[in-house]
Order: sequence, then C-alpha cells, then structure tokens
Amino acid sequence: MVTTSVLVAGALALAACPGEEKPIVAKGDASEAVVRPTPDPGWRDSAAIVGLDSAALAGYVAKLEFDTSHAVSDEQRLMVLDRGSMRHGVLARVEPEVGAAVLTRENVKEGRIIARIVIRSRDKITRSTAYATLGIEDSVSFLFVHQYPAVDGKPGEWEAVMIGSSSKSKVYLDLEVQDHPRRYPYLSIARWIWSHNDEHLWGTCGPDCCQARQRAVASPS
Repeated sequence: MVTTSVLVAGALALAACPGEEKPIVAKGDASEAVVRPTPDPGWRDSAAIVGLDSAALAGYVAKLEFDTSHAVSDEQRLMVLDRGSMRHGVLARVEPEVGAAVLTRENVKEGRIIARIVIRSRDKITRSTAYATLGIEDSVSFLFVHQYPAVDGKPGEWEAVMIGSSSKSKVYLDLEVQDHPRRYPYLSIARWIWSHNDEHLWGTCGPDCCQARQRAVASPS
C-alpha cells in the first residue's frame, strides 16, 4: 500500500480545491520528499486511445502507482436511477496516481491517467460491476484526461476518457478543469462528487483540479 507523507488533517481539508492559499510545508514529516510526475503514455488524441490494445495499456499501467491511503482516495456506492427512483449501485473506490499533482499543465494537456477506479462490490440488484453513466464497465478502470490542440487560436476542448482494464471499453466524458492553487502542491487526491442526477469524479491534475462527468453529447466514433 502506498502511504502519503503529510498530516492526515491537512489532507482531509483538500477534498475540494481550496481558495487562494500559499503552499505550506508541514514540519516534522517527509513532506519535502521528491514525487515523480505521472509517466507519459504517448497517447495524443482520441484516435490513439481508440486503437489502444490491452497489451499497450497493461505496459503503461505497470509504470503507474496509485495511492490507496484513505486520506487521499474515496470509496462509496454510486447512485443509479432505477424505474424513476434513486438507489445505490456498485461500491466503487477511486485512487489517485501519485504523480498527478506534480505534473505541469502542459503534461496534463498532452494526456495522463490521473486515477484508478476499482469496483469493490457488485450492484446488489443487477449483480453488475458496471456504472454506465461514467463508462465504468470493467472491475478496474482508469481515468485519462487531455486537451485537444488549439484551433484558429482558440484553446482546444478538455476531455476525459474512462478506459477499462481490458481496453475494450473506452467511454468519453466531459471534463471541467479548475485553476486553484493548493495548500500541498505535491499531494494527489481523488474524490467522488455527488450531483443531483449523477456522480462525478474529481481528481488532482497538475496545478489544477479535474472534474469528469457524463458527456452531454455523443462520443466521437
């Protein structure tokens, strides 16, 4: 199990992006330890992800390290709409990639996996391990984020892709990137965010915060 080298109280305060606060180094711990950035997978566009096979995905994931510490990961049953009412579905855990927080913004634009989603328990009604609205179809999935290149001087759109461990499932999601300084700039965090009609995924992505949700328009073919 990976452990984080910060005070737990400080980590818990970061469940959402804080406001304008300067970085603070906690004394008496290993908070100044060097953290390597999340490795570059070499995927630069949706076409590359569509063509991604299980061997290539497994080779890249083997280079990653996900933090299972309770202070920076999150676990809950995800809400599903069932015949007009809400109920609990799969029990899912989201864990950040340890180097996501120390990526540069350019790194994130190029594309990185910033979190892993692990299904801990099936939907008690359907017995499924899937959570369709976020594209989670395998028992283990990975959240990839990137930005399309600029067009005619206009910044490209941000996008998230939920990639199943088998690489057969690749579901495109809307991505909101929030520019907020963080108290502990080296600490990667991932959280579930509740919405009135869906669950969202939130995670550290370089100097920013990334929030992924079900896509409002059709996915690219």
